[in-house]
Amino acid sequence: MVLVNEKHVVDRILSGHTEEYGYFLERYGREVFTVVARLVIQQEDAEEITQDAFVKAFNHLSSYSGQSSFSTWLCRIAYNEAINFLRKKRKNVFSVDENEQLLNTVSEEMVDEVLSTEKEERLAYLEEAINRLNPEERMLVTSFYYEGRSFKEIAYIMGIKEKDLANAVNLLSTRLSRIRKKLYVLIKQIEHENK
Repeated sequence: MVLVNEKHVVDRILSGHTEEYGYFLERYGREVFTVVARLVIQQEDAEEITQDAFVKAFNHLSSYSGQSSFSTWLCRIAYNEAINFLRKKRKNVFSVDENEQLLNTVSEEMVDEVLSTEKEERLAYLEEAINRLNPEERMLVTSFYYEGRSFKEIAYIMGIKEKDLANAVNLLSTRLSRIRKKLYVLIKQIEHENK
């Protein structure tokens, strides 16, 4: 596997070798689509937003500083495009729709017991529960558990300001704990619906 200096590729594109942008399309197309598709459920919308994100990244290529990986920078653009799309659709992107008292009755042990099972039926319920989360929650869960992203990377993609990055781990860890409890409640609801 050949390592590519992506900052060098960006510099070449900016100096007129625009055809080299295809490298980023090929390398990160699926990853960017995955980020968008976790926020925007309709595949056609996700495909269009992915294209828009790549166009926007190309148009703003000179602002890429190399402080984060190119893929993280690109995923942040895609995340913002998806959030803007949802706002235009008048979706309540950051709603809190759970019952606070109910979540407070759920222990971490209860959550671990339900989420650690590998039963096929329970895994299907988990997938359905994740799809019922709001887009920000879905993004956090899938980025952390499925894609293995660090809290620092997730904070950058989600636009948590750099001065807050020191607190990002605590902030996102707290949110994730809360989302896990919400998943427990949703799975129990789905199990009840399917009886």
